[in-house]
Amino acid sequence: MENLKPHACPEAQAIMPLLADFPTLWAQMTPLEQRTILRDIFSGLYFDGNGALCEARPHAAFKELIK
Repeated sequence: MENLKPHACPEAQAIMPLLADFPTLWAQMTPLEQRTILRDIFSGLYFDGNGALCEARPHAAFKELIK
């Protein structure tokens, strides 16, 4: 997840300040809130046998935000 960075396209600029301190926001969320936000953003997250993220497929609304 740490490798996924918000893309600086014009459509994403308005949300960038909200994401500036996302690690702190994430740490303050409950596990249920974290799972919910992941389901809202991604249609699929795929991990290898060691638990490393191999592929992240964002929902269409987030494709331009996450590159």
